[in-house]
Amino acid sequence: MDYYYQNPNSARVGPLDEATFFAHANAGTILFNALVWRSGEENWAPWVNVAAAWMSGAGGVPAGAECGADEDAEDGEVISDDLGIDSLFGEAWEIFKRHWGKFVFFGLICSALSFASEAGRAWLDFARESSGYELAAGIIPAVIVLSLLSGVVSAGLTLGALKIARREDAGTPAGFGDIFPIGRMFVKFLKFLGVGCVWLAGGFVVYFPLVMLVVSGAGTDDPSGSAVVAVLGTAFFLFIELPLLILFVTRLAFVAYFIFDTDCGVFAAFKASWRATRGKFWRTFGYGVLSALLVMFGSLFTLGLVAILLIPLGAVWYAVYYVKLCKNCDDALPESMLLR
Repeated sequence: MDYYYQNPNSARVGPLDEATFFAHANAGTILFNALVWRSGEENWAPWVNVAAAWMSGAGGVPAGAECGADEDAEDGEVISDDLGIDSLFGEAWEIFKRHWGKFVFFGLICSALSFASEAGRAWLDFARESSGYELAAGIIPAVIVLSLLSGVVSAGLTLGALKIARREDAGTPAGFGDIFPIGRMFVKFLKFLGVGCVWLAGGFVVYFPLVMLVVSGAGTDDPSGSAVVAVLGTAFFLFIELPLLILFVTRLAFVAYFIFDTDCGVFAAFKASWRATRGKFWRTFGYGVLSALLVMFGSLFTLGLVAILLIPLGAVWYAVYYVKLCKNCDDALPESMLLR
């Protein structure tokens, strides 16, 4: 039986025999939104839609890196569909332990971008205080770009390093350019600018009432009126804005991963992240808090000496969780994300 597959924006691969095809799947070479076909099938189909059926039909051979796990692999790593804390941390730790050099290297790149972003903010404050808003206005675009880069590149580099590590474990090594073609990274960055615009617009809508409340309170000379405004503003923030912020940050935490991992658009990525975390809000929120605490307290207790390891480990934790969410959510992918 001959097998074929075609990843988005890539050449068709095949014919492959069954063993080779599933070896590619286990290595993560076949993306979950790839089109696949085998002898006897009438039409091509998205891999995510047929993985389970093909797995059972192949006598238990796993259905691919994004849609199944190689439970019987002896040398390759396993990312199961188990969302439990033991499974998540254990599998992330095993991958990190074998490939810590890659993750630390990419973590240093992310740290450099983050440092540049913070330095840009500090310079912006200095320019505003020393030379007024005219000089500061010229720096703002660069600071925004650096801030955006430091946030999203971490997701992309970690996800890329994770895919490279999984391919190496399966005996099919690949470079970062094979995972994320450099020619398409510019397009993806433009999408992240769109993501940033959506977040800014959403933040404006949510925080505009509070800003207007504060402005109205500042414009009165009545102390009692100012106190009432302060109380109302605090209550509005604690009971409306803060819960909304936690909700959206948690449910939309994987927008960057979907953009890096697929060719979907901005709104499709938001939709996919929202669907992937459906019914898993508290689990996702809790894992995010645990990951942050791991980095914070681990670095604190060691006087910052192991931060260089804990920060990328926390990033691997979330990348592995993203893979698990994709496996557990058959409806996580909007139609616009599937190559036709």
